[in-house]
Amino acid sequence: MKSEPQPAYLNLINQLLTCPSGEEQEILNTHPELLDDGLVVAMLEKADNLREQGKLNKANWLKNFAGIPGKVDGDFLAGIALKAEADRLLKQGIQ
Repeated sequence: MKSEPQPAYLNLINQLLTCPSGEEQEILNTHPELLDDGLVVAMLEKADNLREQGKLNKANWLKNFAGIPGKVDGDFLAGIALKAEADRLLKQGIQ
C-alpha cells in the first residue's frame, strides 16, 4: 500500500509542472526544506500517476526532472533519486 505524499511535496511538484520553463531552479531555491528523498519519491509517484492518466509528456518531464534537482546541491538529490527509484522498483517487485 502506498503512503500519500505530504501536501507540501505535491504543491511543489504542481508548481514545477505549471511554471514557465527556466523558473524551476528559482522554485526549488524557495523550498530548500523539501529537497530530500521524500520529494524525489513523490515526483516519481506523480509521474506514474500522470502516465496512467495518459499525460505522457508531463510524466516524462517529471521523471527526468527528478534527477535534475541534484544540481542544486551538487549530486546530492541525484543520488537520492537513484535510491528512491531503486526502492520504488523493489517495492513493486515485492507486491
